[in-house]
Amino acid sequence: MNKLLARGPHGRLPAEMIRDGALFASQLLVEKRGGPPVKPYQPAGLWKEKGTATFQRDVGEGSHRRSLYTYWKRTSPPPAMLTLDAAKRDICAVKRQATATPLQALVLLNDPQYVEAARALAGHAMTQAEASTGEQLAFMFRTLTSRVASEQESRLLQAAYDEQYDYFLAQPESAQQLLAIGDAPAEENLDPAKLAALSMVAETVMNFEEAVTK
Repeated sequence: MNKLLARGPHGRLPAEMIRDGALFASQLLVEKRGGPPVKPYQPAGLWKEKGTATFQRDVGEGSHRRSLYTYWKRTSPPPAMLTLDAAKRDICAVKRQATATPLQALVLLNDPQYVEAARALAGHAMTQAEASTGEQLAFMFRTLTSRVASEQESRLLQAAYDEQYDYFLAQPESAQQLLAIGDAPAEENLDPAKLAALSMVAETVMNFEEAVTK
């Protein structure tokens, strides 16, 4: 890292780039250009208080397209986007204000969009990386951050994985519930406890990367 540039101001990625980056890293991003707007994952009951229209999510490809194509209702914008400081679009905004709130971490840890992306990335790590868990953790970290994890970060990743693996090994139903989130099918013939544990570590790295770029 350039020690002089390291002292400069940090700037977090926009909400759209955070979402698209997660989809790209998980290989779920649909690269198709053009076409009508799509309706990806949103909280249940969205739009109910705003009129008679009903929000119907686009299953599959529609939930994995770039954020540029997300349908935007001005009276009820996508909540996850707003939480990550996207402009509401009801008035002109010269510059977005960057905030740091616990809700942003909750979005990256609980929103089906990011849970599914983390699960898909974990599946790729188990099938494409080396057989050792350490190599798989390194693969996920490198994919999400575009750099190699330090020794301390590697130890933290391994400790987080060990804790999550022990939990899912003792709670197999929790692992199955986690792996059932999202439209993309889970990788078959993989250890559910390990896949779930790696998914949780991937979500943690997503939170870490989003935080350190602020």
